[in-house]
Amino acid sequence: MAGPGHPWPGSLTASQVKAALDDIVARRAQLQALQEQLAAFDEQLAALQTALGPLHEWAKAWSGMEQGLTRFWQPPGQ
Repeated sequence: MAGPGHPWPGSLTASQVKAALDDIVARRAQLQALQEQLAAFDEQLAALQTALGPLHEWAKAWSGMEQGLTRFWQPPGQ
């Protein structure tokens, strides 16, 4: 919409339109790069999640064993 501070579309120069198009291309390239970075980060998180699963299971088993040993070695009457 044309108004104060907003030129009519017909009054835009070719260089102004080119500048706007260049800005759009640059912003889309930034978004593409960000999407690629986020995808790589998601892959890293997935790998970490996969690696930590067995460690969590081992830690739970170890904790259960420690609790069993603690009960076994308690002096009578405690």
